[in-house]
Amino acid sequence: VATFHAFGGFSLSYWLGRPVGRRYMRKLSARIAVSSAARHFVSQYFPGEYRIIPNGVDVDFYANARPFPEYRDGKVNILFVGRAEPRKGAIHLLRAYAALKRSYPEVRLILACAGPQVGEMRRFVRKERLGDVLFAGRVSDTDKARFLKTADIFCAPSTGQESFGIVLLEAMAAGRAVVASDIHGYKKVVQRNVTGLLVEPKEPDALCRA
Repeated sequence: VATFHAFGGFSLSYWLGRPVGRRYMRKLSARIAVSSAARHFVSQYFPGEYRIIPNGVDVDFYANARPFPEYRDGKVNILFVGRAEPRKGAIHLLRAYAALKRSYPEVRLILACAGPQVGEMRRFVRKERLGDVLFAGRVSDTDKARFLKTADIFCAPSTGQESFGIVLLEAMAAGRAVVASDIHGYKKVVQRNVTGLLVEPKEPDALCRA
């Protein structure tokens, strides 16, 4: 049995690996995709029958996590968790936060991330003279759960190529409000205007309003 978490776009490794991959695919008793987006992607390279079984999370682990008391100080905490790379859209969240902070000074942005865009993000914060931005870096699973319980709003501004968005489930398990990009892998997790708000990707103004 094999499970596929692939995301949209072109994969050179999948394309080049088709001759070998097909040989192994024929030996599989079952193929699982975590979402319809993952199924669509992998089927381009390895056609066949895939059963969709969504990811799950340990609800109690996130629901019972202890928040960081130093950040439960009356400010509204907005949290981002993910790699600091263009696909995850953190720079668009920073631009939205810059606009939001002018109208709502009692907000804080927590960025639990590491990656190639951190330098650009720090320069943006300095240039805009943004206050209350915490760069928490790469965090452990335990601290991620604690930051989710510390947050009031979880934001996932990804620009695309997401097969499922398990971090959205983690945020929901922690009881957080969710604002996420309206992309295929996310709208199978977030029920629009019921379990979260979905906005157009790469649109800081829309993120700010949400």
